[in-house]
Amino acid sequence: MEDENLEIRSQGIINLAGNLSSLNKQLNTLIDDTGKLMKNLGKNWEGDAYNSSNDYFQAFVREYPDKYDKVIKEYIQILNEKVPESYRKAETKSEDLGDAYRF
Repeated sequence: MEDENLEIRSQGIINLAGNLSSLNKQLNTLIDDTGKLMKNLGKNWEGDAYNSSNDYFQAFVREYPDKYDKVIKEYIQILNEKVPESYRKAETKSEDLGDAYRF
């Protein structure tokens, strides 16, 4: 079996957090747009099928901020604040240990 090295860089984690933040904003915009679309559909689409679809969507919209958006934002915050600091400390310690054993 071939040795595989995992390389993680703080800047890569910060970039990932930025990408997730951008995608989360896009998702929020799409949810808002879908809400407007559902409202407009209700003007022309009547009956159980619309009511069921709208109820399902509204339930999702009510749950989204606490169940999904909050978790995504907290994860982004962890990536931005905690992970880079931890890796910076580990990288510094590794460099210090390496320097101690150089001749």
